[in-house]
Amino acid sequence: KTSIYLNSYHHLVHRSDYYKIVDEEDLKEINALAARCREMLNQSFLEKYYKNDLINLELLYSGLLILSGGPAIKKGADELESMLISYQQINLAGTEDSVFLFLMIAYFSTRAYDKCAATFKRYLRVTKGKRVYDDNDIEIYAYYYLSQWISVKNKQYLLKLKTTYHRAVKNKPQSVQVTAIKEFVSYFNLPVEL
Repeated sequence: KTSIYLNSYHHLVHRSDYYKIVDEEDLKEINALAARCREMLNQSFLEKYYKNDLINLELLYSGLLILSGGPAIKKGADELESMLISYQQINLAGTEDSVFLFLMIAYFSTRAYDKCAATFKRYLRVTKGKRVYDDNDIEIYAYYYLSQWISVKNKQYLLKLKTTYHRAVKNKPQSVQVTAIKEFVSYFNLPVEL
């Protein structure tokens, strides 16, 4: 369910009218799922016996907090940052790119564009030479280029966003990534043709 909600709403969380866009029943379920994750995370045996499951549960919880919008976005980002510190000695392979994508969504949604840039650099450093999920990679790059365009208005970032869009189209023409980039171009009225 969390993946479905992330795919449906991650590229809209930053909008001032987010609560008018998100389906009311979906938002109730997002909040209920986040509460259920919190309950499960409070169970002490997870840390000892189910480390990988715990990491995935923390990731889901953080993603749901971000989708909850408002002040929960910062809490979701804080949870992710804490997770990166707590588990730096553990191989997060398979989840690292998701962690960084969720951080990019959170920081972009709170207009912390400097943190988007820092997170992008960390992402490149941490995943260097590692296999990452291509869809997450595309979205991380899209958030980075968009945040940089908003921050510095350098046209190179629009061109790179356009290249990222074409990469997404080549992978899957009807993908979430294609939809997200189109939404960004439309919402921010970017001077670029896709």
